[in-house]
Amino acid sequence: MKKILITGSAGFSGRHFKQYLQSFDDVEVTGIDINSSPERNEIQCDLLRLEEIERIMKKIRPDYIIHLAGINKCDDFRQYYYLNLFTTINLLEAVVINNLLNSRILVISSSAVYGLSSSLKVKENDPLNPITFYGNSKLAMESIVFQYIRNYNLRINVARPFNIIGTGQPKTLVVSAFLDRLSKIKSKKAPSVLKVGNLSAIRDFIDVRDVVRAYWKILNTDISGEIYNIGTSLPTRVETILSKLIRLIKVDVKIEYDRSKIQKHDVPRQVADTSKISKLGWKPQIELDESLEKLVMGSMQ
Repeated sequence: MKKILITGSAGFSGRHFKQYLQSFDDVEVTGIDINSSPERNEIQCDLLRLEEIERIMKKIRPDYIIHLAGINKCDDFRQYYYLNLFTTINLLEAVVINNLLNSRILVISSSAVYGLSSSLKVKENDPLNPITFYGNSKLAMESIVFQYIRNYNLRINVARPFNIIGTGQPKTLVVSAFLDRLSKIKSKKAPSVLKVGNLSAIRDFIDVRDVVRAYWKILNTDISGEIYNIGTSLPTRVETILSKLIRLIKVDVKIEYDRSKIQKHDVPRQVADTSKISKLGWKPQIELDESLEKLVMGSMQ
């Protein structure tokens, strides 16, 4: 029986990863999250408290650890470092203290570490130039990960997912934000005018179900100390996403440009080169239209 520990198990990706693992008979899953949960095998834990995660690690002694806990939107930039960097340090310290040096660990970073890039498709070894506090906190997290690999020979890999979409996604992210506003317009709960910022940005949108499959594939490789992009390698304009959602929801809406909605730091294009992870035998299976259809259906339930 494989013992798997998921940090951030109550979050968007954590919930989908747990659901994916339900299809396996030979796994025993324990989730930890800062929020309490009535679910079985869910433990409330503040990763900023080393003694808490150390105690849990000693009890469970997991074979696999996936570190999904963190934050991608906040008003106080210091929180990015507390919740992305220091939680990672405590997690890895707990691994070392409990001598779990053979545990396979996957730490989830972000495509935000690339920032501005001249590449049409960014590769894992491209220069890193994050332009946000979030991206910088993830880069700092990666640096700590590789320090632990050097110091203790831990079996860690890093994943850099691109723009994940799926049911249950926070409304702070672009696709779910569009969906929320369009649904309110459809139900007459909001005026039929949608104010938008930059719609010309190009992104790599990937279904969360494909992402969690990639996570599991990486966790089960014997290779360690590697970084993997997770995306579709397909460029999509944000404007295209909005048009598809309007068509799926069948809503009449007027689009208005609003300069105040433009992000202060915005990357014009970011698309993954996924040739590295494809060598592990993984590739995305879910088309963008299917992802958006499921997202819309889920919002109407």
